[in-house]
Parts: sequence; structure tokens; C-alpha cells
Amino acid sequence: MERHRIHKTKQFTTLRLKLKATLKEDPSSSLGAVARRFGHDAEYLKKHFPQLCQAISKRHAELTKTRTMGKTEDAKQRIRQFAIDLYAQGLYPSAHRLRRELNQPTGLERTQLSEVLRDVRNELGISRSYFRANGRFE
Repeated sequence: MERHRIHKTKQFTTLRLKLKATLKEDPSSSLGAVARRFGHDAEYLKKHFPQLCQAISKRHAELTKTRTMGKTEDAKQRIRQFAIDLYAQGLYPSAHRLRRELNQPTGLERTQLSEVLRDVRNELGISRSYFRANGRFE
């Protein structure tokens, strides 16, 4: 009985050290991935190591948020340049035209796409009425 208790205590300590080590990994892993790697269920880890699990989850969430923001900014720059290219060709940079010409997902939500296009149109000083009045609207 004593030997079993010592063994369990040692396993518990080893698991705690492994969880602490995951906080230094780059890139960070999700709690689910960490749990699978160590052969445990995430709920088990949460029950026995709540602070460590919270730290692991928080760190991974921050990484995910940072990656998402980076992808969104990249998509905005790509859309912005494409809208400017359309304007240079004498075409009104509408969301519909942009989606059709890109022939792939924009990587932005509809409101984000509208915001980028509105900003580009304002920078260029263009409007639909200008294109209609000058015969350049297609």
C-alpha cells in the first residue's frame, strides 16, 4: 500500500513538472493536445492542476488571437492592394467585383471587407456617381 502511494505521488509530481514545461514550449499547445500527449483527459488535468491548466489555456488562446489578427491584417492589405489595382484599371472597386475577380475567399468578414473598401475609396476620392458620370463604371 505504501509503495503504491509513493508511486502515485511520484507520477503526480512528474505530471506537474511536464505541465509546467509546456508553458515554455514555442509554439504553445492547446490543453487538449497537452492532455493527449500525456495520456490523460483534459478534465482530469483541470481537476488536479487547475492553475497550470488555466495558464496553458490562456497562453494558447493568446497565440491563437495573435495569429488570427496577423492573418486579418494580411488579408486587409491584400484586399486594399487589389482594390487599388481595380481602380487603376478604371473599374469601381466594389465588394461584389472584388470577390468575383479574386475567385477565392477574401479572408475577411463582410463588415471588415466593407470597411477596407470604404477606406480605399475615401483615400482615392472615388464614388459610384463619379464612375457613372464619367462612363468608367462597369
